[in-house]
Amino acid sequence: MPAIIFGEEYLDQIDKKWGKKNVTYITYSIAIIKLQLKANNFIKARARAEGIFQLLKEISDRELIYAYFLNNIGDAFREVGDYWKAKECLEESASLILKFQGEDSSEYATSLFNLASCYMSIGYFDKVSQFYQQSLKITEKKSGKNTLKYARILNNLAAFYERDGQLNKVEPLIREALAIYRNKLGESNSFFGQDSVSYATTVSFLGGYYFDVEQYDKAIEIYLQAHELMKKVADVKHPAYIGLLNHLGMTYTKKKQFAKADSLYRRALVSIRNNIGEENSNYAAYLNNLAEVNHFQKKYDAADSLFQLALQIKKRIAGNKGHSYAISLNNMGSLYTSMKRYQAADSLFKEAMQIDEMTVGKDHPGYTVSLHNYSQLQVLRQNWTLADSLLKLNLAAQLKESKLFSQFLSEYENTQAQKPFSQLFNYLATFYTQHLNRFSHAPSLLLNTALYLKGNLLQNVDLLRHRVTASGDTSLLRVFGEWQTQKRALAQLIQNPDPARLATRTELTERVEQLEKQLTRQSQSFRLLEEAQQIQWMDVQKRLKPHQAAIEFVRYALYKGLRQTDSVYYVAFVIRPGYLQPKLITLCDAKQLDAIFRPIGSSRRPVGQLYASRGSILIGGAKTAYGRRLYQLLWAPLEQHLTGVEEIYYSPDGGLHQLAFAALPLPDGRLLSDKYRLYQRFSTRTLVQEQPGTVPQPNWNTVVYGGSIFKADSAAWSMGVHQTTTTIDNRLAINSLPINLTRSNSLAYLPGTLAEASAIHRLFQNRQISSQLLTEWRANEESFKLFERSSAPQVLHVATHGFFSPARLRQKDAVTGNLYQTAENPLLRSGLLLAGAERVWMGGRPITGLEDGILTAYEVAQLNLDRTELVVLSACETGLGDVMDSEGVYGLQRAFKLAGARRLVMSLWKVPDQETSEFMIEFYRSWIQGIPVEKAFLQAQEMMRNRHRADPIKWAGFVLVE
Repeated sequence: MPAIIFGEEYLDQIDKKWGKKNVTYITYSIAIIKLQLKANNFIKARARAEGIFQLLKEISDRELIYAYFLNNIGDAFREVGDYWKAKECLEESASLILKFQGEDSSEYATSLFNLASCYMSIGYFDKVSQFYQQSLKITEKKSGKNTLKYARILNNLAAFYERDGQLNKVEPLIREALAIYRNKLGESNSFFGQDSVSYATTVSFLGGYYFDVEQYDKAIEIYLQAHELMKKVADVKHPAYIGLLNHLGMTYTKKKQFAKADSLYRRALVSIRNNIGEENSNYAAYLNNLAEVNHFQKKYDAADSLFQLALQIKKRIAGNKGHSYAISLNNMGSLYTSMKRYQAADSLFKEAMQIDEMTVGKDHPGYTVSLHNYSQLQVLRQNWTLADSLLKLNLAAQLKESKLFSQFLSEYENTQAQKPFSQLFNYLATFYTQHLNRFSHAPSLLLNTALYLKGNLLQNVDLLRHRVTASGDTSLLRVFGEWQTQKRALAQLIQNPDPARLATRTELTERVEQLEKQLTRQSQSFRLLEEAQQIQWMDVQKRLKPHQAAIEFVRYALYKGLRQTDSVYYVAFVIRPGYLQPKLITLCDAKQLDAIFRPIGSSRRPVGQLYASRGSILIGGAKTAYGRRLYQLLWAPLEQHLTGVEEIYYSPDGGLHQLAFAALPLPDGRLLSDKYRLYQRFSTRTLVQEQPGTVPQPNWNTVVYGGSIFKADSAAWSMGVHQTTTTIDNRLAINSLPINLTRSNSLAYLPGTLAEASAIHRLFQNRQISSQLLTEWRANEESFKLFERSSAPQVLHVATHGFFSPARLRQKDAVTGNLYQTAENPLLRSGLLLAGAERVWMGGRPITGLEDGILTAYEVAQLNLDRTELVVLSACETGLGDVMDSEGVYGLQRAFKLAGARRLVMSLWKVPDQETSEFMIEFYRSWIQGIPVEKAFLQAQEMMRNRHRADPIKWAGFVLVE
């Protein structure tokens, strides 16, 4: 650059005339350093900075201008990655500026910012937040919030919270900084200069946030956006650009796209080597990441060499201290664990934890990672007692992190972020079930963890809704209302996948997630969440009477060494009054159940189809051998712990959600429900949260659906919609479905549903309980979507067709199937069919201005059924859905719970029309007479069992879940 050449010539003249120890020489030297940094001449900039640094040491007069010189030189060292020299300069500079200009000066704010940034880079976390917060406060006072300087401080404060593991504070700061940048610099992003680099860097920090919460696809999307911005405003030699390559490489590593990660790391390393030099903290960090890629590809020797080199550079620069050094120690320990060099790995993990404990503290995620790896190493070394101690510490640390995620992430983000914790549970279950005789506390530890995990995400959403609606905070309720409205709009876009509106859908998805996270942060529901998440097995035990027991079924993926396998096992925990520990009983391998649930041969039907015909395993004749086999696998091992028990609260897991426990045959010819009164729960922890058994009240409202006419007649349909929407409410939601549907069978009219609905309607009316009967065209989707908190009934009964398409059929029908077969979201592959549904179900076009009559579980989840005590789904297979880890069944069951319904009655298979009506009428008759809902359900089941004992398919398919 001509300016640099001219400046260097001028410096020579100053040196000859006055020497180097004068203000003019130093001032122009610093100006040249800044030009060299801007031109990416980092080696020359660093060398000149070294010279000025040595020169400043020789000057004894410590005036204010000296402090400015130190601050500039320190910032230059920081930019080229020489953090320890930067620390020395910036500490003295800040002290002098404070002395001469005071703590409220803009200059002091700048010096604090630079010093905090330096401390963050070397892992000195104690004062980083304090310095950034102080710098923010001064900057706001002097120049206001809407400034680029303020945005840069926000950006760096967010970066610190990310590194410190305080992820709940990160995203709001990044988005506030981005808003300032966009306001000051323009949405076009066509600007140039350092501020534009700062903007692109802030965008990349948002990608880093999504990386930390396990949303790797989203992280890559944002990193690539930052990459395009960076290419416009920065040279490929710029440290920010090189850093972005590294972050992309880290994300591709997580995605196991090792070739892409390897290429990005090597590009970053070459750029630093050529433009800054190898004696650089970032160069060492990128070597470490490249070593990780080699480790994962089992290129152990190459990985070892790279780790050694990275550690040597870090040690030369900063000594064997700092979080960055601990990261490399931990990663090398993992490598040596893979290489079975256990003694060496042991030493590395211990050293890493010691460093992190001293620098970032035990609560830091980095410490937890080392602790996790160290505990697994002790298992491999068969140091059982130490392994147990470390695993308990590891569990406590990851449980704390899991609860933190629940305080600021959306449900979808939480689904991704909680996966490591679920994997840890699988590891713990593998370890402790193999060492039950060694560790007496194992059953308690595993059960308490399972009680936390099972349905945790669903519970968080439920508590959030209750907290917001009960808060009385008008601003919070307004946000909640907007969230609900935007979710309904998004549901319409999802079910109408118009390519032309893809951008709108993307923006709306982002808006819905941001609103949900805003509600989570502001609702102050964290106290409620904390209380709910602390439920222990002994809390459940306290709710049991002497003749009662609770059984928590749990499945886990088996670990082999450090690898999670595809093998899944089921265990059961039995809780009874007086137990000092719950009983843990290993049951079976999931493959043993698959052999029963799925027919032999090439066709591998889903569990739901097992009960679809009289070929069901629970139907009489030779087939009952399968039922007895299920009993032997799942229940017989429990019997020795159930002596004297009459009532059992049980919670299924995995595929057991689709099993009718009541119909399991006993060896003596009876059924399980003959021996025990069985109450199904989503989790046995609901016993602690349980409210008194509900009976219908005179001031309740009931809405009953039945006798829907599925064939589409636009005039009659429109009239039915008009009647229901003017009766219930005057609002109308409109959406349509794509036309590429392939259903070939017409939807048969169900005459029994009309008789059933009419009889139930009369039962409520006879007890002077308000009831609305919606039949024929009035049993439409529009009426369903009008339920708001003020109009939702206490009892909602729906007698109609239900549908569910399993995930394995989704792949098969990916080309020819309709939306309800091929959608990725399982809530779109489950639902109810209402008036007029046949038109779109069979591939026709929807009628303009009307709903399509196909109410998906996704749409149900957007309703507000907070006041609804009971939902009865008298329809086919409404209890089915995809089973998702510890969250249970993703289908109508989850959808109605998300909407706020307290209890649900559903079916596991296609119960015949006549028997469905018999069951429902008997259930309601008992309930309306004042018998608590669970006991009324059991009475109806017993009546039907006695009437159709030889044919369980006619009565055992219905389940009541709280």
